[in-house]
Amino acid sequence: MRSPGDRALMRGAVQLLATTGLVLSLAVAGTAVTFGIARAQVSGAVTEPDASLIVAMFAIAIAAMGLLSAAAFHLASRPRRSPFR
Repeated sequence: MRSPGDRALMRGAVQLLATTGLVLSLAVAGTAVTFGIARAQVSGAVTEPDASLIVAMFAIAIAAMGLLSAAAFHLASRPRRSPFR
């Protein structure tokens, strides 16, 4: 049987792995979107995509994922009270 410390360590490792996977998949998606924008034959109102907006949205998404991961880790590491007390 594992101790509570071992379980918390395993949970943290799984959360870190999941967060890393999310960041990598977001990076792949952002790269695909950037390539799609670069190769698009756009005619009409949009003549040049605003790269700074795309970069800002990408940075905000990564920051939000980091904040959610930190909050999840913080909440998971707190001792839990029994609901039957």
